[in-house]
Amino acid sequence: MTLGKAIVKESETALSISCEDYNVAVFGGADYEFTYTFDPINRIKLLDTLKAEGFCGTTSEIIIKKFGEHLELCGVSAYCDQHGIKYKTYSHII
Repeated sequence: MTLGKAIVKESETALSISCEDYNVAVFGGADYEFTYTFDPINRIKLLDTLKAEGFCGTTSEIIIKKFGEHLELCGVSAYCDQHGIKYKTYSHII
């Protein structure tokens, strides 16, 4: 498996964090794409929580520092669940 790089897209009204892993054995060598999306309130809550932990920089830099370049350092869903941050997920096997 080859880990894809995290892609952080942000606007004033939303935030999405996505990644695509390539040649995933558990999916028979298919690629696996996953995305977390946050509405405006939870976008702010996520960033405020991360900043309170000492992370700083642009939104993309903060996300990468906490969760990793491949989202491998800390589980996004586990972290958000622990801190009461709501999100939607989308995943797709290609």
